[in-house]
Amino acid sequence: MQKDNILDFWNKNGYYVCDLVSEDDISLFQDEAQKLLDKRGEDARPFHEPSKQSKLFDSLFKHTKLIQIVELLMGDKIDGLSTWMYYKPPGELGRDVHQNTFYTKTNVGDIINTSVAFDDADIENGGLYVYSGSHNEWTLPINIDEDRLLTNPDDWRNERGKPCIIPGNYVDGEWVEKYEKIYLNSKAGQVTFLHSNIIHGSDKNKSVDRWRRAFLANYVRKGAYFYEGGHFKRERVNVYG
Repeated sequence: MQKDNILDFWNKNGYYVCDLVSEDDISLFQDEAQKLLDKRGEDARPFHEPSKQSKLFDSLFKHTKLIQIVELLMGDKIDGLSTWMYYKPPGELGRDVHQNTFYTKTNVGDIINTSVAFDDADIENGGLYVYSGSHNEWTLPINIDEDRLLTNPDDWRNERGKPCIIPGNYVDGEWVEKYEKIYLNSKAGQVTFLHSNIIHGSDKNKSVDRWRRAFLANYVRKGAYFYEGGHFKRERVNVYG
């Protein structure tokens, strides 16, 4: 896809998906992800900063094509911000609908989050969904669900129980959401780019034996403000060196 077409799609929808890691190389990243998981004895919580634990993941964080597309979408130079290795085994609950800017507290468009799929992802194994075009919204308030909060590990409190409000209106007495909900079925090796304000989430992994593993990397406009975080700190990383 040409640069102008990528930008047109991004500006209209707030997300973009393309190929990144070849079919031949994806097994290397899958094996590396398993090594990190084995260190914790099959604990399927997200693994914080895998790029600091693995040269292979650091190379993915600074992947030339990935950086070039983030620069194109941002229209500026960037810094890396944080990385996560995301694991989702069969039966694992999904991530409640949210906007990333709620947590980073950046100005609109100053953060882009990416997700590199290590497994094919779809509705069955809890793949990503987005509300296409919702990046045009301001940061939305959240509703606290105390019961669902209890499904989170003690040191991982933002996964569930804090869904953002989904805009909509009544039409002839029926509630109609303002934006279309789209499931972003992706193939292993593809990368998804998400605008800071797009509403997105995932459902439970309802499959019998399919994991959904993904490498998450966040990027910030050079010089832009961001909230450093509490338990898990964010810090600028040079992705050009």
